[in-house]
Amino acid sequence: TMVFAHKTKDEAPTILLKAFAQAGHVPKILRTDSAAEYCTPSIDRILLDRGIDKQYSNPYEQHGNAKAETMVHAIGKGIRCQLLAANGPPEFWAFAAINFIDVYNRLPHASLGGKSPWEIEKKSTPNLSWFKPFGCRVTVYLGKDRVEHHKISPRGEPAVYLGLGFSKGMKGWLCYSPRLQRLFCTRNCIFDETFMPLRVHDQRIRSVRDPITRTQML
Repeated sequence: TMVFAHKTKDEAPTILLKAFAQAGHVPKILRTDSAAEYCTPSIDRILLDRGIDKQYSNPYEQHGNAKAETMVHAIGKGIRCQLLAANGPPEFWAFAAINFIDVYNRLPHASLGGKSPWEIEKKSTPNLSWFKPFGCRVTVYLGKDRVEHHKISPRGEPAVYLGLGFSKGMKGWLCYSPRLQRLFCTRNCIFDETFMPLRVHDQRIRSVRDPITRTQML
């Protein structure tokens, strides 16, 4: 089963071909809803050339595409849990979605005999040491890319961890600096996995249920 997020008409053919390449085979059936990006001549040509049968689920009847909708529901819950735990803004939802999928694919599943999707596809054990709590504090080493060009300026920039860069072809951690409004993908950083800087209080000192409103710490 392959699950696709909604894309524009121009992006959909490329995403579809990339999915086929990553899977190593093409499916016999492609079932989608009637979204405009799936009803284009370019998509029809891709399916026709590969002998793929095209099916549509009925409008407003998600149970007709149950496997995909179940996974979409799981991803939605994963996004909400991560954003709520980190007190992250809605703008981070795409990072939370990709992070959830990365974690999901590397966890064991009963339906796979206790193996992870990663093990089934890659034939190797996933390296879980890469994963950190979504939204935790990370200090990025700036080095020569420092903003304040001064000998005594800080060499580290406080940031928020937003997941891995593997899906973008980069082997590093994605770190967002609210101060600079800049996204880093780097391996030169230090994590504080006990601290969620976007929360309204320091949960290491006060309870997570602290009712007193405070400003953000980052």
